[in-house]
Parts: sequence; C-alpha cells; structure tokens
Amino acid sequence: MRILYDFFIFIYRLAIHLAALRSPKARSFVEGRKNWRKKLNVEIELSTNNIWVHVASLGEFEQSLPVLDKINKFYPNYNIVLTFFSPSGYENAKIPEYIWYVYYLPLDTASNARYFLDNVKPKLILFVKYDIWYHYLNEAKKRGIKTILFSSLFRKDQIYFRFYGSLMRNALKAFDKIYVQNSNSKKILKSIGLNAEISGDTRFDRVKYRMRKNRIHPTIAKFARAERILVLGSTWQDDLNVILDTVNQIEDFKIIIAPHNIGKEEIEVTIKNIRLKSILFSVTNERMDLKDYRVLIIDNIGMLASVYAMGKLAYVGGAFHGSLHNILEPAVFGIPIIFGPNYKKFPEAQAMIDAGAAFSIHDKEGFEKTLKILSNEDYRIKCGKNAYQYISGNLGASNKVLDGIKSILENG
Repeated sequence: MRILYDFFIFIYRLAIHLAALRSPKARSFVEGRKNWRKKLNVEIELSTNNIWVHVASLGEFEQSLPVLDKINKFYPNYNIVLTFFSPSGYENAKIPEYIWYVYYLPLDTASNARYFLDNVKPKLILFVKYDIWYHYLNEAKKRGIKTILFSSLFRKDQIYFRFYGSLMRNALKAFDKIYVQNSNSKKILKSIGLNAEISGDTRFDRVKYRMRKNRIHPTIAKFARAERILVLGSTWQDDLNVILDTVNQIEDFKIIIAPHNIGKEEIEVTIKNIRLKSILFSVTNERMDLKDYRVLIIDNIGMLASVYAMGKLAYVGGAFHGSLHNILEPAVFGIPIIFGPNYKKFPEAQAMIDAGAAFSIHDKEGFEKTLKILSNEDYRIKCGKNAYQYISGNLGASNKVLDGIKSILENG
C-alpha cells in the first residue's frame, strides 16, 4: 500500500505541474513550493519551542484560529509554524501577528517529511479536521513528537474505513489525541480500535468571536440602511441558475451577492443575469448615493462574514455545486438560512433544519415557497432565534482542545 501511495503522490506531482501551464491556482500550488527547503533552512529559528499547525485551506484555517488564539495566550513563548495545502487558503488568509512562519506544505514524501521535521523541530503537531498525510505523521511518530487532530469529522465511506485503507488507518493511529465533532465520528473510529474525545467544532467559537469583533464597511451599511437585506453568500453558478429568476422578481428585499468565484468572467455572468439595478462593490465609494440600487455584488474576498450581519435572511451556496459553504457564519447573526440539496456531509446543516433554523431546497419552486414562508416576519424572527440558539449551544470546543494541548506541553 505504501508503494501505491508513493506512486499516487508522484503522479499527483506530475499532474499539478502540467495543470500549472494553464491553471493559475495550480501555478500558485507549484510556485509556492519552489525552493521550500532553502526557505525553511534560512527562516526557521533554531528553537525547540515550535508548534506546527497544518490546515488544508481557508476554512480549516478559520477553524484553527480559536485554538491558536488560546495557544498564543497561554503559551506565548512558543512559535507557531503554519502550513497550508491549498493556494486558496494560503493566499487569502489574514494571518495574525503571533503566527511566526507560514508555508505551503511540501508534498507528502518520506524525504520531504524528514527534512521538514529536521528543520521545524516541533514540540507538538496539530492537524485540523482532515488533510491527513501518511509520511509526515509516520515520521512524527518515529521521533516521538506528539500529535493532535481536532474538529475532525468521519464518515463510513472515507478511505480509512475501506478494506484498502490500511495505510491511512495507520496515519490516523499516529495521532496521540483525536477530537471529533460528534458521537457518530467517535463511534466510527472505535470500530477500527481508535479512541476519540467529542469536543465539538471549533468553528462555532470562531464565528462567535467574529460576531463580537464585527465591523460593517460604511458602504455596506449605506446600501442596507433601513432595508430588508437578503444575502446570497458563496454562490456558484449552479446556485444562481436555480434562484436568480426568483431573485429578479423580489420587491421587498434588497440583495447582496457574494459569489464564491470572483474572477472577471464569473462576475460578468452574474451581472448579465441580474435584471435589477446592480452595482459592484469595487466601483462604489462612501459618497455615492446607493438608494436606487437593488443589488450589491461583493467582488472581493473576506467581507462575507461581516455582510451577514446586515441580513434578514441568507442563502448559502455550494449545495447545488456539491459542497455546502459555511452556514454558521450567518447563523450567529440570528437569521434563517436557505441552501441546496447536497448537504449530507455537513451535520450542522441537518441539525439546523431540525432546529427550525434552516431550509433545504431542490429547485426554483422550493426557493419560491421558502421565501414565501419566511415572508411572515414573526416566523422569520423565530427561525433566526433558533439559529442563534444553535450556535450558542455548541460553543466551547477550543477549550477542550486546549486541555489536550496543556496535557502535552506541561506533562510531556
């Protein structure tokens, strides 16, 4: 199995280099890893007080921050070394000043793992949710470096639980502590002889923190002033194909759209299909009169979480495309949420439906029907309260993970 795994990594490396000839994202993946050994050798301080934290992309980075904030508070003498796998995370993350070093994770080969750990010399390794790499974890285990996986989520259809997944099961077994989001994940791990602790999802702590620190951009506030706002967040074209006809007929809401992809072509397609008077955020300024505009399109990265604060209702995209985006971000502001049909990999989606805080739609008619139901102001407010209560009832995961970190850093 290891030979097959190494062959897969080799083929993946070739494929990503070929893709880099045409794809900007693949090019960033390749360019960001050039001369990584030299960079690591020059930049990392000769210190044993390093904690290595690995995240896949931007979502997992946000998930890590409640824990990293606590590490910085309680263990300020430790340096945090952060690695990303995806360019979308590396390039768009707003890195706090207490994170000393940020890199792309080199591809998972035995030699890369040895060199990386030789230079970083971490006292502790944290992996967030998934993106679990065999050679890095195997090498860490050989060296006796303690490792923690947190906010993890498991399903029976994952490779770890397949007959051909022995290598990746061994990678999981390298972790000293595993913190999972729910009881089902704990049960599944127990089926392969692994113990886990239910901590919950650190994203709840993160969205609560961001809500407290939320600052509304003056242009957003001006556009939304005294209006009912429907926020369409992280939308793909698949979402817009279903909902835009209805959106174009809405009279009692102004609309803020924050597309998942903000490339020129994607934005142009969105504008072309909107019949209401619309404007791009990038061409606005604080002096403009926006009262006649019905749609504001956010053509940048990083504003969506704060935009939800202005909403009375949110549609969150991705569940027609195949992967639902973060529905906790609008929920913390106490507004009902609508999303598409493909949400089974996201337990919070079903939990929020059960709590009367969210609604799943399958087609245009379902969207129209749900909007009509939520046009009842009392019912909409009730659903929003249910959303906020769901968030409040699931806080505290980062404290549980910190307890595990303390047991390792203080007791070895």
